[in-house]
Amino acid sequence: MREKNLNISARYSRARLLAWLMVLASCGWMAWPVHAQSAATRYDRPTEACVRFTPGMAQAMAGSYITYVAVPRYGLDEDKIDTATEAIARRLMAAAHSLDTPEQQASVEQMFSGMLNAIADSAGQPKPGMPREMGITLGKGLKPLLPAVREVLRGVGDDLRPMLPLKQQLNLGKDLLSAGVALDAFEKNMERWERGEIQPFENPFSSAAPEVVKDDQGRSPVLNEAMRLAQQVVDHPTWESEWERYVEQAKDYYQFDEAQSAAADSQLREALRQAESISRNDRWRRIIYRNRVWDQMTQRVLQVYGQHPIPHMIARSHLSVMGPITKLGDTMKLKIDRIATSAQRQEAEQRMMQLLADEGYEPDDF
Repeated sequence: MREKNLNISARYSRARLLAWLMVLASCGWMAWPVHAQSAATRYDRPTEACVRFTPGMAQAMAGSYITYVAVPRYGLDEDKIDTATEAIARRLMAAAHSLDTPEQQASVEQMFSGMLNAIADSAGQPKPGMPREMGITLGKGLKPLLPAVREVLRGVGDDLRPMLPLKQQLNLGKDLLSAGVALDAFEKNMERWERGEIQPFENPFSSAAPEVVKDDQGRSPVLNEAMRLAQQVVDHPTWESEWERYVEQAKDYYQFDEAQSAAADSQLREALRQAESISRNDRWRRIIYRNRVWDQMTQRVLQVYGQHPIPHMIARSHLSVMGPITKLGDTMKLKIDRIATSAQRQEAEQRMMQLLADEGYEPDDF
């Protein structure tokens, strides 16, 4: 089941890549009627009336899709790469020229000025996620592009399909279907954004979230899982095993004798005793539990990670409440290091430096 889910996730990621490729290619143009003959004859010229889009840009975007999707995903033969890239680039340029109108120039200016105004207006009142007015502007500006994007998608399928064996044609069909689903979601989200209905941090290609099903206690499955994992952290802390590993590695590193090993074990037992006393405190357990539930829910529901204020606030709170435990561990490690004699320290350092020298590393060279 896990493998199946991974396959679905990978296919959806590829579909979103293709959908994004098509949206980016057409971004800045409106969906005007396509005149296939004139568009084809203008393939070798950049657009003129609106946002500049050149054959080189089309080649680069098409090449990215062929390199990162068509070749690894469908096993496109090497001798067909240039032909496929050229065909898709022509599709992109044809769409670009069909949308290259003076009217669209005014639309682009309106969209970008609206976005800049929204950013300026929200600068003094920062809120998480996209400013509402920017979302409205994007919804109005991007939604009309989608008919042309869908036409390019159909064209990509028509161009690639004859170059692939039957099995890979089926895979291509699945991916194009998934890309179509992603575009359907994108279109609905743009309609919603145009109405000003914007959620913080939402993915514009994601379908509307299904209705949350809650249990008798009013908790969703996501919340119940977050609570379970948080309770696991409280009931089964990791510092015991981490400290034990440190002591065993210190014994090996310094080559402790029996008496020194016993002293190190004694320091470990004392640190664990004090840590257990702290971790049994009801207030401490509640704070850790709440922090870990908060951490799980922000990741699973808000989908914020890494360089975002929320994870850093949660991490700072966690570091603060874990401070006494961390200090115990650091003190224990310092005391164990002091058990070693000067000779043991020197010999341990020499062994490590010799291992590094065997790899050609000499500290004085750096």
